[in-house]
Amino acid sequence: MHLTLTLAFLASSALVSATLDPARSNTKNKCPSFYKCDATKVSNTIQAAECSHNTRTYENQTFAVFMTDHQYDGNHGYPYGTCYAYACLEPTLDEMLDNDDCWTFFWNDKGINDGYGTDCIKDPNTSERSFAALSLLTGGIYIGDETNGNIVSRSLRVFMTGSQVVWDHRLHFKGTEQDDPEYAFKLKSLNQRIAQRLLHLCFQNGGIYTKFGQQVATFNHGLPMEYTKTLAQLQDQAKPVSFEEVRQTIEVEMGRPWQQIFRELDETPIASASLAQVHHAVDHQGRDLAVKVQYQHLESQMKADIQVIKWAFQLIEYYFPDVQIQWLFPEFKSALLSELDFENEKYNSRRIADLFKHNNSVHVPIVYDELSTKRMMSMEFISAPKISEIDAIRKLGLDPPEVARSLCEVFSEMVFCHGFVHCDPHAGNIFVRRNPDPLVKRKEQLVLLDHGLYRELDTEFRKTYCDLWRAMLMRDSVLLDECGKKLNVGELAKYLPLLFTYRTMDHKGRLDMAMSESERKKLSDDLKSMRFSNHHYGKQVTDFLEQLPRDMLFVFRTNNMIRGLNKDLGGTTRCKVCCRAECNRRY
Repeated sequence: MHLTLTLAFLASSALVSATLDPARSNTKNKCPSFYKCDATKVSNTIQAAECSHNTRTYENQTFAVFMTDHQYDGNHGYPYGTCYAYACLEPTLDEMLDNDDCWTFFWNDKGINDGYGTDCIKDPNTSERSFAALSLLTGGIYIGDETNGNIVSRSLRVFMTGSQVVWDHRLHFKGTEQDDPEYAFKLKSLNQRIAQRLLHLCFQNGGIYTKFGQQVATFNHGLPMEYTKTLAQLQDQAKPVSFEEVRQTIEVEMGRPWQQIFRELDETPIASASLAQVHHAVDHQGRDLAVKVQYQHLESQMKADIQVIKWAFQLIEYYFPDVQIQWLFPEFKSALLSELDFENEKYNSRRIADLFKHNNSVHVPIVYDELSTKRMMSMEFISAPKISEIDAIRKLGLDPPEVARSLCEVFSEMVFCHGFVHCDPHAGNIFVRRNPDPLVKRKEQLVLLDHGLYRELDTEFRKTYCDLWRAMLMRDSVLLDECGKKLNVGELAKYLPLLFTYRTMDHKGRLDMAMSESERKKLSDDLKSMRFSNHHYGKQVTDFLEQLPRDMLFVFRTNNMIRGLNKDLGGTTRCKVCCRAECNRRY
């Protein structure tokens, strides 16, 4: 652990020396001919390096102008002057004029970290840098990374975010015990700040960090809502890359110009995800295609990014002993590697299509091998609303609760009957359209997309999972205890019905009835006695999850995502449970 910290500090120290060219375009000896707005901040008697880092305005900065109107530092030759920070439209190259006393800095994106002050980045007398100055510098040095492929700068973002989290946690709870009435409020506030930092980190680093954040967002059965709700924004905020990068990837993969492959290829993506983006195309046979193209730098970034995330897991356990999460890392790594190979996605899509060939309420787009490789995939283009677009579904003449029923039936069949489960069923990966066959009873048809992440369930686990549902439906406590032993949760098995049905085994009402007030009170008292008999509540939760078979974590993930979609469509708990009961019976 100490070695990890040492390496991180060495890496950051190596970059600190590059103080004079941290921006995307550092045009030395040039100034804008005119300014489109007034400066949002003016800092006097600072270094040029500070102008490029320390004066940025959070999410508004576009460029800064540094005037060398003060003396140079005699020890190191660093220029001192006045920095003018701007948040308006940046000048074009034609609007730049030669000026021996002027430097202008630009950013790829708007300013990210809000940092104010006029202390030196490096003391001209002692050559020492304070931790605060190091934070400002390393927190902003990524701005020189146009392709976002600089592994060191990406790693430094992780390091600085982690440093902020650790110090925030220590200062936030200073003098506050867990039994203090203010503790819960403070914890919620801290969780929200940390979640925002993680969101920002994942969005800026992109790639597998976005994927990691998306996966964390689905663990709402084991993480505070502040994290899952905040990180859920990553589902719709992946940054697209330029068409030029997409074109290069296609031509490298196919070995010829894209015009020889497609008759038309839209430059604007129709979807952008964490690892790839999708463009509409038409091939020379006139087929409408959706072309999924992996981002260029993923493979070069992947090994280093995975190692950094592993270190981050270790640091979390080091500073927060109650949060033991390293056991999650192998699952994350395995899932990621699986998604990076589009050959694997092609296999999954064909297999799930074959498993549901009897069910005309499900459609899996056709994949065209001759136009696909490991890093790009061409498939049948389907225009239809997302399953979350309720109004659009109604305009098709479809009933959203019936769509919810089909959704629950399909994913219950995956789990109980086939043991081959789509583990990323968020709204962007499921379309809804009218069934092309007018003679079928079901008018709706689900279109399943993005088949990169599947889980093959162990046969013994699937049998135990079926028995678990039989126990919950029949309120068979003996069978429930047996399942608890097989699932490694022991006496905590009595809480499994709560996770799956929102009901306890003592619940007397129907499946579509809420628990009574007395049942709620009894459950609350039981949970409180568990929590406050031991202050290591976080460890209890992570220990519980770690003991479960890994298959259960993926089933949890899928269930939670389907549960949310079912609710949004107006589906009921009763309908959802009945679908699972029917599939259980068939198995």
